Amino acid sequence: MAIPQENCESYWKLENVIAEIGPNFIASAGVTWDACKFNNGAKNITAGDLTASNAISNVTKFIFSTWVKTPWSMTGGQTSAGIHCLFSWRYNANNRFYIYFLDAGPYGGVLDFVLGGVYQQYYNGTNWNWSANSLNHIIVVVDKAGIDGGNDIVRFYLNKNLIFSSTVALGTPAAHTGTFYLLDMDLSGFVWNGIIDECKINTVTTQANIDAIRTGSDYEGFPVSNTFRRGPVNYINNFPFNRPFARVA
Repeated sequence: MAIPQENCESYWKLENVIAEIGPNFIASAGVTWDACKFNNGAKNITAGDLTASNAISNVTKFIFSTWVKTPWSMTGGQTSAGIHCLFSWRYNANNRFYIYFLDAGPYGGVLDFVLGGVYQQYYNGTNWNWSANSLNHIIVVVDKAGIDGGNDIVRFYLNKNLIFSSTVALGTPAAHTGTFYLLDMDLSGFVWNGIIDECKINTVTTQANIDAIRTGSDYEGFPVSNTFRRGPVNYINNFPFNRPFARVA
């Protein structure tokens, strides 16, 4: 039985042809394709990235989820080698958002952002653990004045499990438009160095929607052969689903 998800705003299967990543998602020359969760994923080792304009309609209220496979490991919140940025968003110097992992610490995943000129940085601690070349499912929840009694919160899930949750101080961004990066931190060169697959952004941050993504059809993935309630697709990009969205057998 499919578990519905609400408001799937952007979904990238990341198979092995550029056309499948969406009409306004651009792969740089450094991106290749390699085996990941379902068939191929997008791979970056040195200098590539995937970019999209206006891929998030609200940068203070979204769920980002993806499968990853990396040649480096995470042990007690510290990478075995290097700094690796999973995604970033940038409107300008005073409105930007990063999630990355450090080789010092142990800091775990680092949430680093400036919204409306207010700088904040949060470290996620020691609960990040995976072995090199293993498949892992990551979810990042950013929720302004939402599910946690009206507080601003961030949450991180790894392989279905909540590993970090904290109240934060999310500023008011000057705009929600801007460039969204996968596999790279804008202007920095801190590339992901690994493979990502089945990337999605949802804009309904209810606990029910988080659980649907965390344990349901999103965790199972969306194989190429499957059909969606709105018909078979290779990608969905910047398309608001204002009705339940679910994989159908």
